[in-house]
Amino acid sequence: MWRKWQGLVGGLLVAGVSASSGAASEDGNVNTIYDFYLGGIKAGELTIDADFDGAIYRAESVLRTAGVVGMVYKASFEAEAEGRLTSGGLEPARFAADSRMRSKAQSVEMIYSNRAPGEVRAEPAFSPRPWQIDPAEQTGTLDPITAALTALAPTQAAAVCNSSVEVFDGRRRYAIDLGKPTMDGDRIRCPALYRRIAGFKPKMMKKRPKFPFHVWFEERADGKAHMVRAAGDSMFGIAVILLRD
Repeated sequence: MWRKWQGLVGGLLVAGVSASSGAASEDGNVNTIYDFYLGGIKAGELTIDADFDGAIYRAESVLRTAGVVGMVYKASFEAEAEGRLTSGGLEPARFAADSRMRSKAQSVEMIYSNRAPGEVRAEPAFSPRPWQIDPAEQTGTLDPITAALTALAPTQAAAVCNSSVEVFDGRRRYAIDLGKPTMDGDRIRCPALYRRIAGFKPKMMKKRPKFPFHVWFEERADGKAHMVRAAGDSMFGIAVILLRD
């Protein structure tokens, strides 16, 4: 179940990815905490910290169970990413993640070459699957942390939504599409769609290959839009991510 939560939280957060027409500025460091609710019950929290040093970025993120769920079910997902800030946005160079779920643990590392994760290492090693895909063929994708960092980069309100991004996490490739923004009170709401592309079990692709979401942005005093909420239906009830004030 925790792996499903990881994908769900990642999809909700990265649904903000295409909101940015570029990326964080060279001095636009990110230090953010989001709370994750499932069916109205607090299930976890997500932190993202990133620093920009000239054209180099480094980011760390931790997703862990919390609240009532955390009292009875301990699990965590820690990841880090680094890369370059280019005119086209963030370009990853390395991604590493450690997941822990009760007595199980796994580490994954991706090294990028020519904008593709040419080398993927896992400990313990991934079990071979008929539906697995070649990492070297995932050119142009972002790792989950770089994608989430792009989502969190404040951007001009007029630039949010109407775009798409593809993500590769070491085994699976998926896309997040954002549609036309509309005003929802004093916030900007963007319809989002999580699409499974490849690397998933055939029954998952057949049962539910797409998940619709909505993402809300708030224009702050600096004139830029910040992601404050994401929500959508899940197999566990309504899933919501809220920016912690």
